[in-house]
Amino acid sequence: MVSASEIMDEKTLRAWLEGRPQTDSVAIALRAALRVFPIWAAAMDERWAQELDLTSLTVLRCALAVGVYIGETTLTVNQAAHATADVTDVAVALATDFADATRAAPATRAAAASAAARAATTAATAAHATDAAALWRGLREDAIALETDVDCRILPLWSDAPPKWFEALENSFLGLWDREPDTWDFWRRWWIGARDGKPMDWELQKRIALIPHGEWLRNDPAHVATLIREIEAEFARERTDNAERIEVNPETGRLRLVPTSALPADISTLTRSNITAALDLFDAQPQDQYSALDPARARLRNALEQTPDMPVVLFDACASAVRITMDRASTRSIPAPE
Repeated sequence: MVSASEIMDEKTLRAWLEGRPQTDSVAIALRAALRVFPIWAAAMDERWAQELDLTSLTVLRCALAVGVYIGETTLTVNQAAHATADVTDVAVALATDFADATRAAPATRAAAASAAARAATTAATAAHATDAAALWRGLREDAIALETDVDCRILPLWSDAPPKWFEALENSFLGLWDREPDTWDFWRRWWIGARDGKPMDWELQKRIALIPHGEWLRNDPAHVATLIREIEAEFARERTDNAERIEVNPETGRLRLVPTSALPADISTLTRSNITAALDLFDAQPQDQYSALDPARARLRNALEQTPDMPVVLFDACASAVRITMDRASTRSIPAPE
């Protein structure tokens, strides 16, 4: 029997996978695809990709849904993972093999192992001109993690410094995404998390994976981005503590809101101290450098003078100052933060 540490090529990988759970095959296929994803994503700026109306969205959807599937093989997630396989045939060869691995998941263990090994070989071939050895080393490390019951999704794609070709292509496609931040913001954050072994919340990813199939088939990254923003906003609301609970008032029999925590008695003093310290910091700088922040500083000073003991008003003033500062920074009206 082949051990994970003996994996060197497609043959040894297939032999190891045949003795493992089918989800391990899918995990290996996913990790192989992610390591060469920059090759595909960077190519989306080329003329042939634009003429075919291709984007990175197809492969990204596949990777997200299958990543969720590995950790939760429920019927609905299984269906979402399989739906991605129907559209990945338009992507690169590695994505086709990647899709085959997800199709094989409910079938035989041998079929899943064969598809995953084929995906790994396809990925290695794609990286062959640069550093296929690094890719096989990464897959071997993934297998060792799986063999010791460690979720390889929480490991960086590269245990050492990424290959130069990976970094160059990643910089290329991230620059492409940065041209349309509203469209690609989520995927940028998702990619960085997957690359560094710090995946986004799996429940959030599951909700995105379960976006109806027809919405994805529109092949409109901006439309999907809008749906994802709505999901993220709802997800954040659910997890934000309102510092209140609902209970029955025993005196009236009606519902009432009861604070779950009390504000510190000296919160106004602490808030004023922090605001004053921030103002002092900017006052110590050359005035011409930060003159664009005069409206924000005036807003804070007015709040300190007129409502010093009203923490909610002080908070609103701070929020307003932050918005002004972010706006001025985005237009480079003030020096970049160091």
